Amino acid sequence: MKQQKRKKLIFKFLVIILVLCSFNGIRKIKLVRVENVFDEMYYSVTSNRFESFIRGIPYEGNFHYMPQIRYEEWYHTNNVFMFYKQSHLDENESLWIMYIPDSEYSEKKYLSFTLYYYYHDENGEPLPPSDTFYYKYYPEDKLLVYENNDPKNPEREQFLYDLVLKDYFEALGKRSDYSMDDLGEFTFINAMLEGNEDYQTLYRRKK
Repeated sequence: MKQQKRKKLIFKFLVIILVLCSFNGIRKIKLVRVENVFDEMYYSVTSNRFESFIRGIPYEGNFHYMPQIRYEEWYHTNNVFMFYKQSHLDENESLWIMYIPDSEYSEKKYLSFTLYYYYHDENGEPLPPSDTFYYKYYPEDKLLVYENNDPKNPEREQFLYDLVLKDYFEALGKRSDYSMDDLGEFTFINAMLEGNEDYQTLYRRKK
């Protein structure tokens, strides 16, 4: 009889834990509003933090499916840095993706895409400064901000759409809920246009 009572108590305890876990899971799902492809990218990394901890290796979320991406560094701050393989870029280019979930590191959590284009002298040596194009997506605000360093050649300023998103959808296929024809709902701000200068303050790091 005692063993049966003990088994019943254990069973009830397990059921309670299962219900609580399910409730917490539902709450988390409701708190995360995936409304566009950039949310999908960002939260695909966020949702796999536990798996990453258990396996002892970094996890790049949906970027894991992209053969163009190589993993570079993993910091204790939980920031993830990913780089495009040079074989998928022009020889004068460098492209990297940053996942920043830590509010201690930045004013806001974000996912950034940065493309550098380097000029060279007659001897093939890189000439400063390079052309730099930035896109930062803030999931809490559903806001995509574009900025550059006044490049000499602006033809690569659409790299996020022409290169990254194109490669992303090609690699994920039906795994993605979005497409080039439907990126979802978000606000886009070109911080370089007159009147949008205030949005550049989103780039400031905490002191």
